[in-house]
Order: sequence, then C-alpha cells, then structure tokens
Amino acid sequence: MHRLSRKKSKRMTLRKKHKVVKEVADAKKRMRKEARRMARQGIKRVDKKDPGIPNLCPQKKELLQELQMIKKIETEHKNEVRLRLKEKQKDEEFAFLTEKTQPVYKDNSLEALISQADCIIEILDARDPYICPFITNFVEEKTRIFVVNKSDLVPEENLAQWKKVISKNGPCFEFQCPPKDGMKDEIMRFLADKESQAIAVTGYPNTGKSSFINAMKGYKAANVGKLPGSTKKIEEIKVVFNDDKGNVREIKFFDSPGIEIAEKGPVNALRATCYIEALQDPYTPVQGLLEKVSKEKLLIHYAIPEYKDIKEFLTHIAKKMGKVAKGGLPDFDAGAKIALHDFFLMKFPFYTPLTP
Repeated sequence: MHRLSRKKSKRMTLRKKHKVVKEVADAKKRMRKEARRMARQGIKRVDKKDPGIPNLCPQKKELLQELQMIKKIETEHKNEVRLRLKEKQKDEEFAFLTEKTQPVYKDNSLEALISQADCIIEILDARDPYICPFITNFVEEKTRIFVVNKSDLVPEENLAQWKKVISKNGPCFEFQCPPKDGMKDEIMRFLADKESQAIAVTGYPNTGKSSFINAMKGYKAANVGKLPGSTKKIEEIKVVFNDDKGNVREIKFFDSPGIEIAEKGPVNALRATCYIEALQDPYTPVQGLLEKVSKEKLLIHYAIPEYKDIKEFLTHIAKKMGKVAKGGLPDFDAGAKIALHDFFLMKFPFYTPLTP
C-alpha cells in the first residue's frame, strides 16, 4: 500500500526568520555608522548617475536632440492638461450662477402654524425690508403685522420711506433690540386690542425673530445667534402683561425658523440664506452680497485689490485668507462662505435705498 506523501510546507522556520531580520538590522546599522563616519571626515556620498549616451556613439547628437524634443512635447502636453482641468474646475464652481431655479417652499410646518395662528407678525430686516411672498400666499383674512427690526442700523429718512410703503400691506412698527421706550408697549397694546391669543412670528432668516420675542418676554427665552439658522424648530413662548384696563393678559408667541425660499435672483438667495456651512451653492448669495454692499466697503474691509466680478472677488478673498484647493487653485467655496459669515456678522454695514 502506497503511502500518500505530504507537500513540503513553504513556511519559513522562526529560527531562519529571526536570523534574516537580525541580518537586515545589522546591515542598516552598518550603513548608518558608515554615513556618520563619512560626515565627520567631510566625505560626500556620490550617488550613481545614469551614464547617458556614450561619446563613442556615432549618432549621439541626433539622439540627444530627439530626447529633448520628446521631453518638450511631454511638458507641453502636461501643461495643456493642467490648464484644461483648471478651466473645467472654474466652470463647475460657477455653474450655479447661470442656472435658473423654480420657487421651492421648504417649511411645510410653518404653513400649518400660519393657518392656526390668530395673528401673524412678519419680522423684516430694516437694512433690506422686503416682504416674504410665501407668507402672503397663505395669509387670508388674518391680522398681519410688520415689524421692521434693526431700525438703528439704517438712516431715519430711509426707514421712514420704507415704513410708508410697507404700511400699505398692514400695520407697521419699527423695532430694535434692546427696544427704545414705548416700542414694546405700542406693539403689545395693538395685540391686546385685536384680542390675539396665538401669534406666529415669521420672516426671512436672520431678521431677529427670536430677539423680538425675547424683548417681548423681557428676558432670554428663545435661542438667538449672530448667524442665520439658530432657531431649528417652532417653539411656544408665553408672555404675560397688563393691558390698559389693568387686566392680566397672556399671549402665546410661536418662534419659527427662517423661511428659505429658492427663488430666482442673487438678492433673493441672499435673503433666504441659512446654515452657511451646509450651502451647496454659496456663490449666488455672494453675488447678491456684491449687489447690496458697496465695492468701496468691501475693498476697505478685506484690504484687497480692485475686482471686476465675483470670480476675482472670491479669488482675492481666498488668497488673502490662505484658502487653497487642490492643484493650488484658490478655494472659491471657502472664500464665499467667509464673505457670507462677515455679511451676517455685520462687519460691513449696508442698507437698501427705496427706489421709486
């Protein structure tokens, strides 16, 4: 009976393995020791170089010229590919500026809130006091009040002109935080006369809705922040006060997130900007920023040279702030978000004059 033979294992014995590891370590140690000795004696290590084409070669001159030509062609090809990639990246970065978007209403819960509220207070930013069309579409026969917040940031003459125009759509009050004497009482008296119980506080992002409610309450009850997007959900805040007859009244204010409307136009995109870090298209709002803020103020604030368009503007900001993308190109996305941060932090003042 034949005995089946096993195949010999190819695994190395541990003894041999440790021996190889030790020999490699010893060889590296000798090389380091030799390098230190040569450094002490000032001996430079000569690396082996490509000998190239021998001088005895009869066609050496022609071969060298051919190699130089091939190298030149390869270099030109690489530069051309690099330029194409740069142009393609720039076109992709600014493709949003030419796209046309349809109005999209994102906050469905706000629609339900407006339908259930007795009164709607729309907070407007005095620097750009445009009425939100989303609210207009859902407000029917309910009381609608306009509060022009941040009134201390614009000239009084410009504020008076805007109030006159806004008053055609409903009662309009100017406001600021902290409020001046009489501002809060005037609004509360109006609400008491209307016998409003549930009030929806709405408006674009970063108009000061939560700050308005805190001013009505008398202390911080709603979360506030300098950047848009501080309010994540609808919150109910009760305010107790005494009316003109001395009766104790209670009103429920409902703080709501800013209304994000994807409308056409850079200025509309700037008004609806929320959650800057999560923006997929920060360039359209920046275009609106350039339309709103004077070029002189931007040049002084960022200390950048003159620019012709949004590309040059973002290029200067990215270089100034050290924001670099792949391939050594300026990071337009980071530059755009920096500009939007500074805009909402009110680092360069602006206001919208009323055009006839």
